[in-house]
Amino acid sequence: MAVIFLIIGLFIALLGCIVWRFERTDLLSNVDQTRVTDKKGLAGWAGKWLLALSAAAFATGIVSASVTTERGQLITCIAFILSSQLLIVVYLAGLRRYTK
Repeated sequence: MAVIFLIIGLFIALLGCIVWRFERTDLLSNVDQTRVTDKKGLAGWAGKWLLALSAAAFATGIVSASVTTERGQLITCIAFILSSQLLIVVYLAGLRRYTK
């Protein structure tokens, strides 16, 4: 399971870098491009939060690799779900600054 979280983290980090560095906000499915007021700001905001989400996935993968019990694996997964949902809520709350 650790490898899965590391692969997920790598994919999300790649997506975050592409959005942030190349300002590819069209890759964000939850953003209506016609309503964007500050594309550069949106790209920075979304890219940073995607990188934060990838850090959570990487951390979960590392912790999952060191936990050997089934209960520990379950707690690790629950912690990832809760932390990722918190990061997504903060991302969505800040998204309103860059759209009309």
